[in-house]
Amino acid sequence: HWAQRRLDSLLRLANVANPRKKTSWHKAVEGWLAAKSSKPRSLEKYRNDVAHFTRWLGVRATHDLRGITADDIAEFRQSLADSGLAESTVVYIIKAVRSVLRRAVLLRQIDSNVAELVSLHRAGGTSRKAFTKDEIATILAAAEPEWRTACLFGLLYGMRIGDATRRHYEEIKDGVLHFVPEKKSRKGVVVSV
Repeated sequence: HWAQRRLDSLLRLANVANPRKKTSWHKAVEGWLAAKSSKPRSLEKYRNDVAHFTRWLGVRATHDLRGITADDIAEFRQSLADSGLAESTVVYIIKAVRSVLRRAVLLRQIDSNVAELVSLHRAGGTSRKAFTKDEIATILAAAEPEWRTACLFGLLYGMRIGDATRRHYEEIKDGVLHFVPEKKSRKGVVVSV
């Protein structure tokens, strides 16, 4: 009993995880979510993001966190990319996994965050190419009138499709459309086009 207390004390001083205390991915996620002081909608997004890794781990999600390796995170990242998810979505999911493991390091449940060893972005990066004039003409010809307007808003004013489809005539004053974009980085900023 004295020896256990002494070992715990030495491990705390050395700032390393106690090998006798095991924490599973499930428990780490529960603690991480409970520690977040986010709005319910944000919490649901975080829960969904880490659920991808939980499903990928399968039964291993109930095993000790120390069994998760950088190779596991890299394989998981590749499986997300291969599934057709957008690169930005893959990055958000990996960041959420990193965050869970970062908290586990702070709580000394693990010694290091193996997810930090894996790049957020694919080797070579991602590239998007602009539509050609012919592709734009095809899209506009196939679109119903409401969607054609939304497509033109996106093309001419750089609006996201959600912003374009939520516009109302009442937002036009003196020939100028004023609206607040939904994109998080621009929230609360009135844009005039």
